[in-house]
Amino acid sequence: MSTTPETRAFTSYLRTGREAMQPEEARALIASNGTSGGYLAPPEFHRQFLRRLAGVSPIRSVARAGGIYRASSVIVPQIAETSAARWTGRDKARAEPDVTYGRVEIVAHKLACSVDISLRTIEGAIVDVEADVTAALVERFSQIEATAFAVGTGVKQPLGILTAPGVPEVANGHANALDADALVRIMYALPAQYRNRGTWMMNSTTLKVVRILRDGNGDYLWQPGLQAGQPGTLLGRPVLDAADMPNVAPGDTPVLFGDISAAYQIYDQEGMGILRGPHSGDGERPVHFHAWRRVGGGVVQPAALRKLKMVTA
Repeated sequence: MSTTPETRAFTSYLRTGREAMQPEEARALIASNGTSGGYLAPPEFHRQFLRRLAGVSPIRSVARAGGIYRASSVIVPQIAETSAARWTGRDKARAEPDVTYGRVEIVAHKLACSVDISLRTIEGAIVDVEADVTAALVERFSQIEATAFAVGTGVKQPLGILTAPGVPEVANGHANALDADALVRIMYALPAQYRNRGTWMMNSTTLKVVRILRDGNGDYLWQPGLQAGQPGTLLGRPVLDAADMPNVAPGDTPVLFGDISAAYQIYDQEGMGILRGPHSGDGERPVHFHAWRRVGGGVVQPAALRKLKMVTA
């Protein structure tokens, strides 16, 4: 991470608190304009945090992410209908656009969490305090946002990929048992441009069921990765393990398939505030950090997704 004056001051704040800093160093801190107090993390810290978050937050790892700088929301065009592209000659008049657009507003909602870190740890001379605080915040924030990106209501939180309206459903054919043929149907219900970039999404309980499903020839639908570090595939497409997906149960939608990068967009508002709490001076007690940021998410292209619903027809 770079060593700008703001970054050095923020590192000192995390390690010792505002009161122990030299006056000239403390002046480089950027005060939060919110009611929670604290200070804004420098851009380098926030970018590193988002990079690490993308590695552990399931939907964020495959969705399209962007930034919001001053506004509290962003308007995203939604392709409602499109027809086939065509070749046109040099001298031919340009045809009218054949794409119909809608509008989706993605609001950046405030998300907050708290973590405790040992005072001995963050005051250790050889400890990278920024990395230690970042790791703790990534773990907490990833858990909270993962739930919202999957099943969020859109009220004071992002609208989840399962709860967003307009995503087509495919009937499983049974209410209680996952059907292998239904997985084939849901895959080929998607247009080819989305199917060829598709990712399966389900929780580990459902994945355990899927891994023993066989096709009509007796072959497993699940194919393990042949090389180290290569994920297994289901019908040739990768599988995303998302803990917040529902289990196989009547009326639920335990499986989603589609091009999540085209369908779901995440927007992070620039700026992340952190308040370092006071401590008693007892090195055995933790230091309390309270952090907050704003993030929004929503489905911008329902046609790129399909949900498998546990119903008979």
